[in-house]
Amino acid sequence: MATTEQTVTTEGSGNGNGAPVEIAQPKALSERKYGGEPSNRRIKQLLERMFGHSLDAQIQGLLEIRKRVLDSTSNEALAAAYQRGRADLQAEIVFAERLAAIRAKYPDFDRAWASVRPLVPRTIWEESADLEHGLEGAYQLSKLPELAQELAAMEPDAARQRFRFFVRDLMALTGGTR
Repeated sequence: MATTEQTVTTEGSGNGNGAPVEIAQPKALSERKYGGEPSNRRIKQLLERMFGHSLDAQIQGLLEIRKRVLDSTSNEALAAAYQRGRADLQAEIVFAERLAAIRAKYPDFDRAWASVRPLVPRTIWEESADLEHGLEGAYQLSKLPELAQELAAMEPDAARQRFRFFVRDLMALTGGTR
C-alpha cells in the first residue's frame, strides 16, 4: 500500500515571522472524516448557506433545529440522525484538537506517521484517531518498525487490540505525558 502525501499551507511558522509554511501531510490523515481545515471550511460554508453570515443567526438557527428535533418525538429517525450528526461533529472537534496537540509536541509527526502508516492495517490508524492517546501511540509506533511489522502480520481485530495495549502500556510508562 503506497502512501501519498500532499502539501498543506499553514498560517505562520515556528520562527515567528508569520509567513505561510508548507507542510507535507499524509493524505490519509488529511482526508479523515474528522478534523482539519477542509472540514472546518465545509461546516462554515454549510452554516452560512443555511443561516447567513451572522454568527448569532447561525447559532440561533442551530438551536431552532435542535428544538424542533427534540420536540418532534414522533420522528425517531430524525432525532437519531440529529444525535449522530452531533456525535460526528464532537468527534471531529476532538480529533482536530488531538491532532493539533500532537503536531505541536512532535513537529515531525506527519513525516513519522507517513513512514509507518503503509506498514500497519487500516484498523490501526483508525484506532489511533479514536483513542485518547492514540496519536501519541501512532507517533511512537513510527519509531518501532518491528512492532509495525508485527501488527501488519496480525488479523485486523487482533492488531487493533495489540495497538490498544501498546498505547495503554505507553501511557502507563510515561505517566500519561511524554
